[in-house]
Amino acid sequence: MRAVIAVAVAVIAVMAVALFLYLSGPSGYAVSGEALAHPRETYLVTRVVDGDTVVLESGESVRLLGIDTPERGQECYKEATERLKELILKKDVDVERDIEDKDRYKRSLRYIFLNGTFVNELLVREGYAYLYFIEPNSRYNDALKEAAQAAKAGKTGCLWNQSA
Repeated sequence: MRAVIAVAVAVIAVMAVALFLYLSGPSGYAVSGEALAHPRETYLVTRVVDGDTVVLESGESVRLLGIDTPERGQECYKEATERLKELILKKDVDVERDIEDKDRYKRSLRYIFLNGTFVNELLVREGYAYLYFIEPNSRYNDALKEAAQAAKAGKTGCLWNQSA
């Protein structure tokens, strides 16, 4: 009887770990049930429009969720755009939607991952992007807030480096 109980406990433990891993994205951030309805899809990035907008091989224009970068003519525009190009232009990326699919300009709203690296968060952490939350899309807000705090505290990148 003890052997049966031990096996049952082991099976339950394995199932709990498997469920945890299933509900965690490659970056380690847990995702909501809504995310499971919108799995990540892989696309080639064919064009970088600016620091927070890209075009995929499908022709789809994608606005990176949770961030905002300087517009053309503003300080740090060129640096943010070049950094995004360096990261993902002509590369296969995984795109993940949140609650809303499109913005008012008909761009797809997505989080982007490159080999498991959360690109939206990386741009914030490196000081190329500000936080810009579009409710109800909030899956990674905590990770993005943490990245912004680290960038500001470290005076990182074009946006926060006082000597730039």
